[in-house]
Amino acid sequence: MKKTPLRKKSKNPEKTAKDRADRALQDSYRRNYPNEKCEVCGGKFDLMHHHIEKSNSMFARWMQPKNLIFICKECHQAIHFGNADPVGVYSIGRSVYWMNEIREMRKQKPVHKFKKVGNKLKVFYQGIDLEEYYANNKPEKWVNKYAK
Repeated sequence: MKKTPLRKKSKNPEKTAKDRADRALQDSYRRNYPNEKCEVCGGKFDLMHHHIEKSNSMFARWMQPKNLIFICKECHQAIHFGNADPVGVYSIGRSVYWMNEIREMRKQKPVHKFKKVGNKLKVFYQGIDLEEYYANNKPEKWVNKYAK
């Protein structure tokens, strides 16, 4: 019986471009904020969780730090396996004002574009190659301006 990887690479060039841009975003946050803690349990953060699902808001996915949650693998898995407790913990920590901003963000239409660069399809936002941007720049970190 032939073994297959758990996650097959997509043959859809747009999905591949989005995945490369997301990988660059994840790597950039890990590189630039190595000492951040998980917003749920306080452990070491491993990845940036997208509060608004990636497929539902391209604008929020990459360019809005308020949509990105510092989180560890265990808490991230708990969310994806149906446990809403971690979402409640970081939502309370971020405040009702943050939730209102997220609700407004959900209404925004995607503003990204795909362009062929060489033999690769890439994701652009306001003329910026996102994969290149995150590889070479320090991304913004969301700051809770509502904390007492």
